[in-house]
Amino acid sequence: MLAASVEDDAGEAVESYEGYELFRTGGLTGDAVVAVSGDAVVVVSAEDAEDPVEAARSYVDANADGSLRYSASDDDYDALATALPAAG
Repeated sequence: MLAASVEDDAGEAVESYEGYELFRTGGLTGDAVVAVSGDAVVVVSAEDAEDPVEAARSYVDANADGSLRYSASDDDYDALATALPAAG
């Protein structure tokens, strides 16, 4: 559904990649690539990456194997992050 919404809002389909549909958009926030799957959305602004399509692929690949985040796999890091005051 979300992929259809992005496409309806003048998103240009770029490719399918690892279960995500990638779209190039241009809107209120400027040019960007939006990668949409059934579980997640990744947005990469053209201002933030020289090649937003490649950056979106990299973000998708970062968790493609379902590996745990560093904080979930390292007790010391988790203890430090928990002890730090909340930003606000």
